[in-house]
Amino acid sequence: MRVALLGNSGSGKTTRARELSKNGEIPVLDLDTIVWEPGRVAVRRAQEAILADLDRFCSTHDDWIVEGC
Repeated sequence: MRVALLGNSGSGKTTRARELSKNGEIPVLDLDTIVWEPGRVAVRRAQEAILADLDRFCSTHDDWIVEGC
């Protein structure tokens, strides 16, 4: 299963991702974790770094769930 959950903040993406993950059997990527610089407020990472992390996650797992705005 490969699922992308997109929507506004507070729309239930994270909750739905957890439900679909079958208690963690399917890995979930929260896009916030790869888009924003850790430890900084609203500082976006370089596009190349974001895409590299996304590609790495998707190509490493046969099944996955990606969620975010």
